[in-house]
Parts: sequence; structure tokens; C-alpha cells
Amino acid sequence: MTRPYRTDITVEEFVRRHGTPYDPATDKYHREPFARETKVGKNSAIYNAHSYHTKVPPEGIVPYLLHYTSPGELVLDPFCGTGMTGVAAMLCAQPPHGIEAPPGSRLGARAAILNDLSPAACHIAYNYTHPVDVRALKAEFEKIMGSLQGEFDRLYGTTCDGCGGPATIQYTIWSDVFECFRCGGKIVLWDAAVNPEKGEVKDQFDCPHCGITAKKTKHKLVDNVPVVTNYECAGACRPKRREHRIVESESQLLGQVDAEPIPWWHPTDPFGSDREMWRGGHRDAGIVSVSDFWTRRNLRALAALWDQIQRAPEDVRPALLWTHTAFSTTVSRLRKLAFDYRRAGSVAGGPTRGTLYVSSLVREVAIPPALRRAFNDVLDYYGGLGSLHADVVVGNGSADSLSVGAESVDYIFTDPPFGSNIFYADCSLLWEAWLQDFTDRGREAVWNKSLKPEGGGKTLDDYAGIMAGAFREMYRVLKPGRWTSVVFSNSDDGVWQAIRDGATDAGFSLENTVALDKTQRSFKQIKGEKGEEDVVGTDIVMNLRKRSRASVAVSTVPDLEDRVLAILRERLADLNTRPGAASEAQRTTSELYSHVLRVLMEAGLSNRGLTMPFIEDLCATVFKKVAGCWHLASDEIRYEAGLSFEVVDERSAIDFLRSKLSVRSMSFGELVPEWRAATLKVGHALGKDLHQVLEENFWHEADTNRWRIPTTDERARMGDERTVRLRRRLRRVIDGEAASAPDLLELMVFAWTDLADARAAVTVFGRLDLTALPGDDAKKARRLYQVARARAAEEEQEEAPDGRLL
Repeated sequence: MTRPYRTDITVEEFVRRHGTPYDPATDKYHREPFARETKVGKNSAIYNAHSYHTKVPPEGIVPYLLHYTSPGELVLDPFCGTGMTGVAAMLCAQPPHGIEAPPGSRLGARAAILNDLSPAACHIAYNYTHPVDVRALKAEFEKIMGSLQGEFDRLYGTTCDGCGGPATIQYTIWSDVFECFRCGGKIVLWDAAVNPEKGEVKDQFDCPHCGITAKKTKHKLVDNVPVVTNYECAGACRPKRREHRIVESESQLLGQVDAEPIPWWHPTDPFGSDREMWRGGHRDAGIVSVSDFWTRRNLRALAALWDQIQRAPEDVRPALLWTHTAFSTTVSRLRKLAFDYRRAGSVAGGPTRGTLYVSSLVREVAIPPALRRAFNDVLDYYGGLGSLHADVVVGNGSADSLSVGAESVDYIFTDPPFGSNIFYADCSLLWEAWLQDFTDRGREAVWNKSLKPEGGGKTLDDYAGIMAGAFREMYRVLKPGRWTSVVFSNSDDGVWQAIRDGATDAGFSLENTVALDKTQRSFKQIKGEKGEEDVVGTDIVMNLRKRSRASVAVSTVPDLEDRVLAILRERLADLNTRPGAASEAQRTTSELYSHVLRVLMEAGLSNRGLTMPFIEDLCATVFKKVAGCWHLASDEIRYEAGLSFEVVDERSAIDFLRSKLSVRSMSFGELVPEWRAATLKVGHALGKDLHQVLEENFWHEADTNRWRIPTTDERARMGDERTVRLRRRLRRVIDGEAASAPDLLELMVFAWTDLADARAAVTVFGRLDLTALPGDDAKKARRLYQVARARAAEEEQEEAPDGRLL
């Protein structure tokens, strides 16, 4: 059952007040599926008021609510997170600038039921959707700041080096200390590995005692110490912001704070290996309870603040608690030190969202300025709402057992957990420890990777079962003929199939899918776009219609590879008709995966076996990858940065070669010295050697052994899929991939007759076991080898004395 959050009204009573009974005799509802792709940013006052592990900006939800519902109708979000669906229900009365209302839609607030298993999510959602009197809130905040001023002055006061007067600490840099594995001496990481002027942190560094060079993982972590204080002078010094090495008075104060008991309540709940996000590094860093995620100084200040908030009037207390949770993680040890490479020597960095990672270099941000900034963000949010209001109720409970009557909800918009992308209960642990209200992890919809079933972890089947229950509940409470929009993003085909199976088994019909691009990427999405993790960059919205319970089977794809290749080929050809940066952004493996997934789903086809590595491997066999973007093999790639041919990436490298070959055809040996000079700065970062760039983009004249710009017909032949496949296979075999004798012979013939690549033919022959071939094939291989070896020797004499590049 759903527990009402901070309200006397139950969810059942809320439905009775704001819902309308479904009457099939009079119901005239009809909507086509929402079909417009949406792109929204994350820098609004709404988004900045309180952080969360992931959220859909409400500006991206408003068009869905306007399209599928009318003013006053009842909207449900069973996985509400921060309550952005509730915020969108308010914004429907006055959509933000730039949000286009769908044709035929009517403006006006919608009523919303927000539900989440996480008490932290309910806390955030409640405050997002229940505005307060801004003047009363500001007055109480200033009162609290005044009462804490003495404590803050003691904890964060220091002395200015310039004038000798008082100053206020803005942040302190803490560094791990290691014990050298060789000599046992102490190594302060900041001193051994960091160059703050250049903003560099060495991966390997020297022990100051014995001189051994090694990574930090070779040494034993033994301590964590403050090394640098950044402060603001209270006097007339300019600049006011300065920093110095930690001084004796500051060290003494920290020692006193460590020794003193904290006189106010603060969370001390344990943190250990029963948590998915626990790592051995936490143990090594001395983190055994929630309180250990803060320095003792910041923990003391947060406890004092929490105590004062508990004394505040009831009408503003929830918003003040919201302010506390809004910034408490940003002043924790999760806030890593990072250098802003745009400005040498300056520091940046915050907690890595979606993790509990504690860095070896931590920026302990002082509570007073961080608290002030967080409160200003809260004020900006509440002030920006003006007179906007919607009837919203927040409930805490599992999505598979809602306290909502059957066929009472007009529309559902939800963003459920993504399998194993984010472990919400662990990510919310620090907030929930302060609230002393914790997620029921036994009912959390996750697929554990580190935590095994015997230790309380969940399998993919467990995750699928929980999601199936949630979809059945959504189907039960939704009125017939109405819609559910599900935002989802996961590169694992098993997770996708679990979502699809759960929706179709519940009775929903998938009508279409559209993209929702949240513009800014999460940490994992950025790594996914770089190819470091299989994470999708653009979310997909599945528009599901409630229908009868007649079973709808999802057809399997008989030849997944051929079907996907056809989809990819069509997609890349279509993108060629729409040049520009927006089109180029759709060519990454992540975006192509999302596109193929949508096409299969809309066709009612199974996506089993479809993963990002599958897309990457399939593209590599047929297409060419330029600067992380896939193109048809026949595409002509041009650099768009003007007439300069400085080689900075693969595109400019292609243009450099085009500039040379547009004058005259050239042999490989003639191109080598100019190529070396042009690529001197970019070096191996280019990712391809001269031969590979030439093969993929230019034409080789076999009779003259020279390269030139291809004609239109020749470019079409370069895109012949047999040629592309064999060329890719040839390169992999040359790099050491195993192959049978018949395959090697085929590649040897291809290298010589199709590519006129004598050295490739010779290399393949060196891998060939002639005894594994029939007699005639063995003779053919020997004859070909003799001709190719002679030609290869001639080519070597044409090149620069020190041989072929790379």
C-alpha cells in the first residue's frame, strides 16, 4: 500500500476528489500517439533547485501532458523520482518559453499522483510540488544563519596571508597518504603527483624517499590529510580569494574538532558490503558508516544546521530540510578535486552522480557559502513559480501496489529504473540517513551486478518480475483507451526485453516510440559516447495504449544481422541528405543503437541479441568510422573548418590528403613524408595509419601503384559491401586474428587482385599453412606470393629510407 507523504489526505481520498469515474457509454476520449521528438536542457531554475541521480526535465514532459490530457484530469507517475511530472502538471497552466503546445491541446493545470519507493525521492518531489511563502522562508533562513554564525566562524575562520586580518575558508583540499610498497615511507599524493599550476595529476609518481616510480595502486593507503586552504579575505585585499598551504592554526582546529563529540544528532547508520555500491576503497578510506562520508568539520556544521531546522515553523520546515539535502552531498567527501583545464590552476569538480566514489583528492567545500548558494537556488525556484499551482499528492510505496482505484487515472508518464544503470537506494543513502527513512531494498527494481542473490542481490529475472508487477498495476488503474508514456534508456537487450514483455503481458499495446534528448549527458552517457561504456545517450519514450487483454506476440527476427544492416544502411543514407552537426551527432554507435531499437519495436519485432557491441561490430564490417561517427563506405568525408589543412583529427586528415591528390596522383612513398609532417602533432591519437585512411577514402590505381581522388563510379564501387567486408577482415587477420587456410587464401587473392596491396598479400602468405590446402590451391598461393613479393620489394625502394609510417 502507498503511504501518504507529509499530508493528511490519503491517495484514495485524493483520487475521489480529483478523478472522474470511467463510463464507457459516455466516454469519447481519443488521442493519436504523441509523435514529436523532444529536446530539452538541464540548466533551468527548476532543474537546479535539487540534484538527483537522474531526472527528466519537466519542460520535456509538458508536451505529453498537454497532448494526452485536459485541464484538471488525473495524471500518475508511479516512479516519480524528484516529481518532475508533478511540476509539469503545474506548468501546463503556463508552459515555459520555447515549449510549443501540441495542436488542439488546452492549457491548464493537471492533478497529479506521484509515487516512489524511495523516501528521499518523495521528500524531493513533495517540496518541488508544494510551494511555500518565499518571504517567510527567507526570514527563517536568515534567522538560522544568524544563530549559527558563531559556530561557522569557529569552524571556517582563518587568517589572510596578505593583511594578517580575518578570512573565511571557502574550501580545503584533502589528499590521500600512501605507504611506499618498497621503503615504507609516507607519500602525500598532492606533493608527489599534482602540479596545480598546470592542472596535472600524474598517473605514476616517484616516492620522495626511495625514488621508485609507480601508480598509487601499488602502495598502501594509510591516511588522508588537508594540504591546501582556499579562503576569502574579509579586509581590503585584492584579489579577495587566495590560498595557502595548510597552516598550523588550521591543523590544530581540525584536530580539536576531530576530538570533540558532536553535540547535535547526526546519522551514524552503517555502510558496508551489504550495499551494491560498497567497494573495498571505502573500507581502505575508513568509511564504515554514513557519517564517514563527511569530514568531521562539515559533519558538525551539518548537524548544527539540521538541529536548527527542526526548530523552524512547520510551514517552512520542509523547504528548509529540502535545502539541507540539496547541498549536503556536494559538501561531502564525494566531491572530488578536478582541475578546470580551460583555466590552468583553477579547480572544479563535484560528486560523480550515480556513484558513491570517494577520490584520493577531495575538495571539502565550506558549509556557509555552499548553504547560501543552495538556498538561493531554492528561492529562485519558488520565486519563479509565481502563482502556478496544481493539486498534487505524494505517496511512498512500491509501484506494483498503488492505493489507486481501478480505471481512475487519465494518463501515466513515468521514468522507471534502468535495470543496473543506477542503484537508487544506495545513491540516496546519504539523504535518507538524515531523513531516517530508508528505501525498502527488497522491493527495489534493480538488477544487481556486485551484490549476489545469496547476499540480497537481484537477478535480471527478479528485476523483470518487479517491472511486470508495476506494468500490471499501471494497466489496472488506467482508464481504457488511455495512454502510458514510459521513458527508458538501457543498452542491455535483456533489460529492454523485460520492459517490453512486462508492458505487453499487462495488456498494453506499443503504438510508437519517440526520442527524448536531455541535451546534457550523465557521467555514464558521456563514457558511452566515447565508447568506454555501453550506455545510451538519448532516452526513448514508448507510447503505450491500454487495450483489451488479448495476447499480442512479439515476433522474433529470423536474421537479425541482415535486418539491422538494412536499417543502418537506410539510416546513414537518410542522414546524408541532412548534413550538419545535428545529423553528425546521430551517427554514433549509441544513437544508431537507439534508432535500430525504435524501428524494431515499432515493427513489433524482438530486440533479443541487439546490444551496442553488436551494433559496433556490425558497423565495423561494412561502414567506415570517422571521428567516432559511422558513414557509408562510399561517403566522401570533408573537413568543415575552413581552408586550413592542419591535421587535428581524422576529418582534417582526409582533407589534407584530398588537397594533395587533387593536384596529381601520388604513390604511397611520395605521400609518406608529407603525411608524417602533417600528423606530427596529432600522432597516434588519429587512430588510423596512412594506408587505412587512403583505403577508405581514395582510389588506388593498380597498374601505376598510385593513389588519386575517385570518380563517382569508383566511389560507388568502394562502397561495395563484399569489398568492405573483405578489407576489414584482411586488416584483422594482418593484426593477428586467426583464420582458416581457405580464408587466408581468399584474403591473399583479394589483397593482390582487388587492392593491389602487395605487402598485405605477402603478410597473409606468411600466415598460410600450405599443407592445409589442396595441391592446386597451394601452387596458386606460391605463384601469387612470388609476384607479390617482387612488387613489395619495389614499393619499399620507393618509400622514405626509414620505411612505412606506423
